[in-house]
Amino acid sequence: AAAREMGAIHLFTGVENASEARLDYLGRTHLPIHNVTAIDRCLAHGITPSFNFMLFDPDCQLEDIPATLALAERYVDLPWNVCRTEVYSGTELEQRLAREGRLEGDYRSYGYRMRDPRAEAMFRILRVAFHERALAISSLLNRLISLSFARQLHEHFFPGPATDALSAAITALTHEVRHDTLERLRAIHAFAAETDPHDKSALRRFAVDQALAIGTFDAPRRIEAGRQWLALHARGWQRTQGPRRRGAVNHDFRVAAGS
Repeated sequence: AAAREMGAIHLFTGVENASEARLDYLGRTHLPIHNVTAIDRCLAHGITPSFNFMLFDPDCQLEDIPATLALAERYVDLPWNVCRTEVYSGTELEQRLAREGRLEGDYRSYGYRMRDPRAEAMFRILRVAFHERALAISSLLNRLISLSFARQLHEHFFPGPATDALSAAITALTHEVRHDTLERLRAIHAFAAETDPHDKSALRRFAVDQALAIGTFDAPRRIEAGRQWLALHARGWQRTQGPRRRGAVNHDFRVAAGS
């Protein structure tokens, strides 16, 4: 309530995961039910929350993942992305992996392999298949988070029929992409569950096939997301500053690195 009184309309929340064991491993003090409570309270006060789902961590099991996918489906209308837990210098996770002899890389880019080879296999598939969908800084899901926030700004500052039409188109696009994301994540999870995690040829073929299919699905939707982004910016400039000189439009999505 206090955040809304100060004018907040969007809040990045630390949901992280829907497994109590995984939250505990990550050093979080909240429980899965608190994720739902926090999200629902934001919505009740007119604040749209966004979040990352950390599907993987060094000790996760493949069986941990469906619970988080179920939470993502429950809030499929909200802006979210998926990722792996990363390791940063000076953190407890870095020290833990170093003690266990599992820390890879150096301070510029730490890494690790998961204890469960099936979870590791699923992540390796995602590194190929989901790079442009979710993992790259300019991924489609990151762009849709930025687009969703821009939509909220227009709804707040420029309410009316024109904004409603833009919002409906943006909401439909983001909803479609996140639904597809969940379907593909579940298909990849099922493949990892039934395939030998050491069969590199099978993993590679499946990852490439998924990447091509996702790329085909995403291509027109990336174009549409870009068109919507430019429409919002053009309308925003027109409403607040008048016409801009030719060539001065910034086409960058300005996605947040933390997304």
